[in-house]
Amino acid sequence: MQTPLKLELPKIVESYFEALNAQRFQQAADLFIESGALVSPLGKQIRGRTEIARYLSEQCNGMTSYPEVVQPSVKEAVVISGQVHCLAFKVNIQWSFYFRHEALAVVKVQLLTKLSQLSHLQNSNYA
Repeated sequence: MQTPLKLELPKIVESYFEALNAQRFQQAADLFIESGALVSPLGKQIRGRTEIARYLSEQCNGMTSYPEVVQPSVKEAVVISGQVHCLAFKVNIQWSFYFRHEALAVVKVQLLTKLSQLSHLQNSNYA
């Protein structure tokens, strides 16, 4: 499976999006170094492959990531903006990938959509 929009991404980043979009969360987590971390959009740090896989399976089930733009080179990181779609909504996201020994050390996920823009979900079955 390829990322929904083909970009020139480092192979490990491409593999991360492919695994995530295929709902293969353990495979995505295995791309991290053993002590790697995923920083959620709300700032919670999830550390270690087992915990990352658990978090992804709980929070990302049914979501599809659409990386759209690779930002100009940032020191020691690959920064990508795009969208995440699920059944109820789509949000603008920025992912920052930091590497160690050709593996993911840290992935920071930043919500670019304002929470107030999602307020319509409050009175729905998706809140």
